[in-house]
Amino acid sequence: MKIKHAIWPLLLMIALLFQQCNKEKNAPENPFDQLNNPIISNPTDSVSPASLVGIHRNILSLKCAVPGCHDGNFEPDFRTIQSSYQTMVYVPISKNNLAETFQFRVVPFEKEQSVLFERITNCCFVNENDRMPQDNIGTALPDEDITNIGAWISNGARDLNGNVMTKPDQEPAIQYMIALSSNLQTSISGENNRVDNLAYNPFIVANGTAQFYVFVPVEDDFTPINQLQNARLFFSPNMDNFAGAIYVNGTYLNIPSENVKGFLFNIDPAPLQSNVQMYMRFFIKDPALNVTSEFPKNSSNIIYKGFWSLIKY
Repeated sequence: MKIKHAIWPLLLMIALLFQQCNKEKNAPENPFDQLNNPIISNPTDSVSPASLVGIHRNILSLKCAVPGCHDGNFEPDFRTIQSSYQTMVYVPISKNNLAETFQFRVVPFEKEQSVLFERITNCCFVNENDRMPQDNIGTALPDEDITNIGAWISNGARDLNGNVMTKPDQEPAIQYMIALSSNLQTSISGENNRVDNLAYNPFIVANGTAQFYVFVPVEDDFTPINQLQNARLFFSPNMDNFAGAIYVNGTYLNIPSENVKGFLFNIDPAPLQSNVQMYMRFFIKDPALNVTSEFPKNSSNIIYKGFWSLIKY
């Protein structure tokens, strides 16, 4: 009897083991059992430090677009990659050195002609200790930063897509003229010295005037103003016909205090007809375009033609 009762625990254990095996045999497949987990390393940074993205991320956005500097308060605007590019490459400079060496902030392939590179390498561009950036006056950027900016320019100052901007070249822009007294101190082309005090009527030159001046400011997106050629100011009684008209040659004039460049004409009014409205037309040649520009044009509004006129009586 004792042996018979001792068999039951053994039989119960066998049954439980059989039931467990049955469960494991019918269990659903674990989808992660065969998953091979590779060792993942940190991704490699593929952005070149000498690319537009690289110099913006590592230099311009961190060291130049600081509050009160190139953060949108004034150009160049280094807040974004796009604004940096659009306000640097082939953008005319607003401040030059005394020798007027530079034209653009960045010139593709020409770092020595790019004022950006000059400002980060020259301690004294205009004044002492005016090297950029100015948040730490007189202290240069690390050599690595300067090298990367120079390399970006030398490689074409390429945009996000790797393209090189086409060099711009528009005709010279002539906006206005001002007539001045013989001492160059008093305007004689203001409304108070025009017929009926109207800006679009001729300004008055008194009979007996021995001399006066006309200054014509000029802007150009590519050619330095002092390299423009054949500046002439013509006078005609016919607003749209200057063939055979008398003219005066101009001389280049830079007025740094006003940030204005243009051409000054010394006018002897004796050859001009009296009591006749005499129209003026300015001509200038851009040697880079091999084009002579003029203003006012025949197609210009009659108001401009009236402003660019005088009467002697």
